[in-house]
Amino acid sequence: MESLVPKIQNHLADVAQNPGVQLNQSLLESLDRHLSDSLPKEAAIGLITQIAALLPTLQQDPDPVTSLAEIIAESSSFTFNDVLAIKPPIPFVEGLSAEAPSFNLVTLSLLEKSGSSPSHVGILAGKLDVVTALIDLWLRTEIMSVATKAYNVLTVLLRENIETVDPGRMNLTTSRELSTSASGLMWRRITTDKDVYSLFFSLCSLRTAGQSGQLSKKRKTIAQGRLLDFLKDFCHAPQIWSSHIPEIETAYGLSRDGGLLEFAAVHMVDYGDDPLMHVSLVDFFTALISKFDGDQSESGASRNSSKALDFLISTGLHQRTSNYFLKPDDQDPLDITFLYPASARYLSAYVSTHSAHFLSSSTSNPSSQQILAHLLAKFRSTTRGELANDRAPKPELHLLSSIPRLSLLPTSDRDSLLLFPILPQNADVLLTLGYIFKGPSKDKDKSTPPSPSTLLSRAAARALFLLYIGAHPTFWDDLIQIASLVALKHPAKAALNLLQCLIEAEWSTTAAALAASSSSSSTDTSSAPNLTSPAHLLPSESTLQTKCPPYSHHLPTTGLAAILLSPGIEKVVPFLLQAGAESKSPEGYEVAAAKFEVLKVFQARLEAMVSSAGPREGELVESLVGAVARRVGMGVLGASGREGGGELPVGVGVATESR
Repeated sequence: MESLVPKIQNHLADVAQNPGVQLNQSLLESLDRHLSDSLPKEAAIGLITQIAALLPTLQQDPDPVTSLAEIIAESSSFTFNDVLAIKPPIPFVEGLSAEAPSFNLVTLSLLEKSGSSPSHVGILAGKLDVVTALIDLWLRTEIMSVATKAYNVLTVLLRENIETVDPGRMNLTTSRELSTSASGLMWRRITTDKDVYSLFFSLCSLRTAGQSGQLSKKRKTIAQGRLLDFLKDFCHAPQIWSSHIPEIETAYGLSRDGGLLEFAAVHMVDYGDDPLMHVSLVDFFTALISKFDGDQSESGASRNSSKALDFLISTGLHQRTSNYFLKPDDQDPLDITFLYPASARYLSAYVSTHSAHFLSSSTSNPSSQQILAHLLAKFRSTTRGELANDRAPKPELHLLSSIPRLSLLPTSDRDSLLLFPILPQNADVLLTLGYIFKGPSKDKDKSTPPSPSTLLSRAAARALFLLYIGAHPTFWDDLIQIASLVALKHPAKAALNLLQCLIEAEWSTTAAALAASSSSSSTDTSSAPNLTSPAHLLPSESTLQTKCPPYSHHLPTTGLAAILLSPGIEKVVPFLLQAGAESKSPEGYEVAAAKFEVLKVFQARLEAMVSSAGPREGELVESLVGAVARRVGMGVLGASGREGGGELPVGVGVATESR
């Protein structure tokens, strides 16, 4: 290191004095990232000073020099105080404004050092010309690496304290609290200074396309995408939701109280003329609504809603976006090809994060009934041939898996939405069924009993499974048949996933779920679903016994019990114990490996069951545990032929069935 630094310094001085001297790339690269951390501060400052003076006059490819500068800038021993102490001062504005990506990257690396200290962020926030140049570069540049680096710097300067802001506290008080922090000073700079704030509007609005100094329409759409990413990442920052400089905002069509979010979501994109940007806008709505939990109480939001959903509803964006899915025939045939699946993703995000609003939206637009009716019509029109040829309605299945399970139950005026048989085999159908039948996992706080909403969803998952078995009595035969199709690995692995979901399923009975819900609603009815509605009514045990003949002798209370009771046990256990001798191809081995993982999950669940089983049941389960353990000990493929599995332990099937 002692001899290397002088060599580099002498070489840079030589290049500065003699423009014809070529940069020695191998020499400059010798100071790699490992050595840079042990670079003395004085040497780092000296090299950066030399490079800053050299770059404006360099007449050859500057990449070797700029790469060296970036490495030095990332050194932990080199601070922003050191950057500010360099004489003559680093020309930040020139470095950001230069049409030279390498110069831009070096400048950005130096500015990024300011994010390590709130005081440094405050210093940079005080440099109006630098902040202006930073945002201008981020929105203007055509070089992806420069745009990414500029955005990283911007987020470092704004991020402090934003991640910990409770969305429910996004109000004027919160904004004032943030404005006193270092990042708050930067937010104040970009939202209260006209020169900075106007850049977001002028560079992203199509109104200014073609004007002097403005971007072309194509480049404006790139800037629009960057602004949408910014708003998505900082959606919990109160500054993006409110008005700051009405003079600028109203000039671009905003309402009196509209801010950056309204500009980007409502006014910025020409969605009628740019279908791809329109899809990006819908994806932005999806990301926005996904970051807010409407099922949790949030001050300032409507009942069962959130700040994001209230905004999307009040601006008409929720209805417009939903209609691309619900009323595709009203849209341009070419545009709807892209917008239909994007709208399905949006509705899936809405239902997942605002399930209480969905369940109570019988009169809103779109209503839950409209969404369910559209799904039912689509599923009814899907042919077996389409399923067999891997043309399942994927957007609809994705949305189906997001809908509260209570809403999937049949009612007096609507069939169950789980219409698809599992044959002909279709991986998307199998994965969807697995997710629905498994039910919700344990609540985040595993030390407390499951919440009433969790119990309701578990009871609905159980009811849906039993009703499905009643409608498809050959379910277990069909599932094992698909899981054995080693030549069709995607359906086979999806069938194995469904089997694992059932093994892991933790259900609740209708009575237990309704009792918990009734107890909860007596003290808090603010967000409880309306269980008196037919759409949300769980079937009774007697109804399930009537509609599920295969289990009429004993209704299982867990997915594992459904497998250990007849008819599941005669099909599933021999299949899992069977050796994988037929799995000689790469695809076959992949399926066998997936099956082996299911077997290990089955083993773990059985072992946990032993301690809670009665004396006679425990003895029988232990017998099964021993057989499974022996098969697991043989590895993925096991032994050849029938050795190592394929038979039930004596008495297990009969005894389990007779319980």
